[in-house]
Amino acid sequence: MVAVGRRGLPFLAAVAAAFLARPALAQHAALLPQPACASHGFVPPLAPDSVPEDVLDSLGTVTAASRPGMRYIRNLLAARFDSAASQAQRQAAVDRVCGAVVGGDHSDGGVDGYYLVRLQNAESVSALDAAADALRHMPGVASAQTLALRQAAAPAAARARGACAGAADGGGLRIAALKEMIASRDAGDRATTNGLGLGGVDSSAVHVVTDAAVCGRVAAAIESGAHFAPAGYPFVVLRAGPRYVAFDPSGINRSFFLVDTSFIFRTVLR
Repeated sequence: MVAVGRRGLPFLAAVAAAFLARPALAQHAALLPQPACASHGFVPPLAPDSVPEDVLDSLGTVTAASRPGMRYIRNLLAARFDSAASQAQRQAAVDRVCGAVVGGDHSDGGVDGYYLVRLQNAESVSALDAAADALRHMPGVASAQTLALRQAAAPAAARARGACAGAADGGGLRIAALKEMIASRDAGDRATTNGLGLGGVDSSAVHVVTDAAVCGRVAAAIESGAHFAPAGYPFVVLRAGPRYVAFDPSGINRSFFLVDTSFIFRTVLR
């Protein structure tokens, strides 16, 4: 999911992606839109750096009962490719979902940025999820996300950037999964934890932060470094050796954000 806001023209304010409990592609195969799409538009080798004002407004939104308070832009995904992905890989990935590139965004400061991909007949949240899953599994694709509009009327307490969420707010399983990955002896898991700056961390020492000042600084670092718009919820913040690991306890955004102990944003684990 990518949260969307406005800054003159509509823009992609943040990145989020599935890490835990991501639906398997096979589970969504039947939901993937299958329109007649013999011809496709050209996919440029780099993302465009503009979002036409009328694109988001014209598509409308869809909702799902399982995700109260969220609206998803109909027939639209945000896709990011590996920097080494060829134009042919980008074209094949967008063609897989019968998509057309209608804009893009470089607000994250990256070289490649994000492609806005317009779909056909993705008229439900399930269909959007299915298309994102299909795109995400294509060679060269780094991420593929639905675009969500948050309701502005979140309670003031939930909007408080300086608040801390705890395991009781819905993050217990994800905390356990993170600890399990840190403790794993699997070579792939070790490579991942080393790359995240978590190598050598004692999983038993990972703990939930309850200091509101620390949670506030972690949230500010995420907003600044990851270009993640101020969330409508407090993060669960974990201290894991030289890193703070933060995530949304509601499960709407399933990314893990990593910030160092100097409160500098480092990376996101999708």
